Amino acid sequence: MTGPATRNDLMIVNMGPQHPSMHGVLRLIVTLDGEDVIDCEPILENRTIVQYLPYVTRWDYLATMFTEAITVNAPEQLGNIQVPQRASYIRVIMLELSRIASHLLWLGPFMADIGAQTPFSIFLERELIYDLFEAATGMRMMHNYFRIGGVAADLPYGWIDKLEAPKGELGIFLIGDQNVFPWRWKIRPPGFINLQILPQLVKRMKLADIMTILGSIDIIMGEVDR
Repeated sequence: MTGPATRNDLMIVNMGPQHPSMHGVLRLIVTLDGEDVIDCEPILENRTIVQYLPYVTRWDYLATMFTEAITVNAPEQLGNIQVPQRASYIRVIMLELSRIASHLLWLGPFMADIGAQTPFSIFLERELIYDLFEAATGMRMMHNYFRIGGVAADLPYGWIDKLEAPKGELGIFLIGDQNVFPWRWKIRPPGFINLQILPQLVKRMKLADIMTILGSIDIIMGEVDR
């Protein structure tokens, strides 16, 4: 009687989406040798820059205008692309509205974490900003509005009449070699950088205070793990 045949082929496995009990989910494509991880797919460098634009809105989905802006800014500088003045003004308006909306969504839950009774009334102002986003982009979140060289569409009539990376420095390091696929694309997310201070912030503090201290940093896990 012959024993079962063994195979030495590597196995490709989809892992996730996994939810780490915080904002966002993580999906990985891993190559296994038995149970040992040999490789993990770099999604970005297997897409053209244009194809990857919708992905970046999932980094910090509470301030997607910032992730879109830095993503199109890198190839614009690389290719010396000039953005029209009106498109530049529209970008700044969208970025500042996104900054305010992100801060409001942090402030409301953080106030609840430290015992406030009516913190979510602050969401009324946030909804007004989301109404403007929906009118301009068709989406309340994950707008996919910025484009290389400008924006997807002009602002609708009467939009401006209604007007009265929020978390730190967001950067992209991009190297191109005259190919549609980036040779190297490195992301510097503010959430991941800000999280590094947590061990110093909680030192000599009470265990019950850790979640309050963590909440004060205002991190988004989708941006931390990317």
